[in-house]
Amino acid sequence: MDFQLTKEQQLLKKMAAQFAAQCCEPEAAELDETHSFLYDTWNKMTEVGLLRVNHDKKYGGTGHDAIAEMIVIEELSKASLTHGSAYALLGNGFPTFIEKFGTEEQKAEFIPQVLNDGVIGSFCLTEPDAGSDAAGIHTASVKDGDSYIINGSKCFITAGNLAKYHLVVAIADLKNGEKGFNGFIVDADAPGVSIGKIENKMGLRGLPTTEMIFEDVRVPASRMLGGRAGCGKMMKFALGTLDAARIGTGAQALGVATAAFEKALAYSGERRQFGKPLNANQGLAWELAEMACKLDMSRLLVYRAAWMEQQGLPFSKEASMAKLYATKFGREVVNSALQIHGGYGYMHDYPLERYYRDIKITEIYEGSSEIQKVVIANHLIPRAPRKKKEEKK
Repeated sequence: MDFQLTKEQQLLKKMAAQFAAQCCEPEAAELDETHSFLYDTWNKMTEVGLLRVNHDKKYGGTGHDAIAEMIVIEELSKASLTHGSAYALLGNGFPTFIEKFGTEEQKAEFIPQVLNDGVIGSFCLTEPDAGSDAAGIHTASVKDGDSYIINGSKCFITAGNLAKYHLVVAIADLKNGEKGFNGFIVDADAPGVSIGKIENKMGLRGLPTTEMIFEDVRVPASRMLGGRAGCGKMMKFALGTLDAARIGTGAQALGVATAAFEKALAYSGERRQFGKPLNANQGLAWELAEMACKLDMSRLLVYRAAWMEQQGLPFSKEASMAKLYATKFGREVVNSALQIHGGYGYMHDYPLERYYRDIKITEIYEGSSEIQKVVIANHLIPRAPRKKKEEKK
């Protein structure tokens, strides 16, 4: 086993850390306060090539691997979860779906727009009655000649109000013999597409979350993800991409928690009470030791899952383990860091309360912690084979 980053990965880590310190951290508090999107920094991410990491060179990517992507996510999230999540969800979400499952024509048309121009695409899956049970969606697609008509609404859509394109998941056209779910690349300015409520969130407030409404939206059949070969397969596509996204969520939590730990470690050495530094007290020193262990355990789980992905090994269980523990331990580390800061940690002037508000979402999106336990358990506990129905006599 080799736990060392390659020289290329080390250089990428250094570059991402410098970018985060210079461009992300200085504006993090303001974006949180004003609920503003990071337009300028997003453009800079595009200019320096961060959006190209972990995408095929054929479409403008750098050809890096999954570990490289986790490195960037962790470093950006360490400066600000808003930036780390924007990179993970917008820079990788939409183009990754198309790169993995789109037709060659779709790949050539849409991926370079994201990697070279910073175009934003949203992923429209969640509905009011379809959260953890994603298969419970009601948005429908009905075939009409060479097009499909889409009707339905989606909620909790990241950057729905900023997107140029929406990747919409809809029930296949049962009347025309289709089964499963379809995915469509929909222009944001297409007739019938509208933005509903923009959510007022507890944290991650620099990255908008919206409701999306689709009323008699006509989409060419050529915009079905994967073309006719992808008909009815969108849920399979989504689940196939979700595992990788869960590793990224673990990296987001790891970045936030690492920032909180480093601030607590520094503060506990500077702050004096009862004539000595806080970390001279054994109880607090032990708390710091436990925090360091939680971070290391999380990092090992996240990077192991990413390594398995890039080796082409099955990694669904390991991805869920990484997300479950990195987000759980991350929240615990941030909570401990805030406690070490005492009253100052609770104040809006310090970043700890923002970390505390931000990191909670990592335990919820891309599959809640409870869902991760279900996934892990399903890998551990073999299911009894279904009994065949008795043939009618």
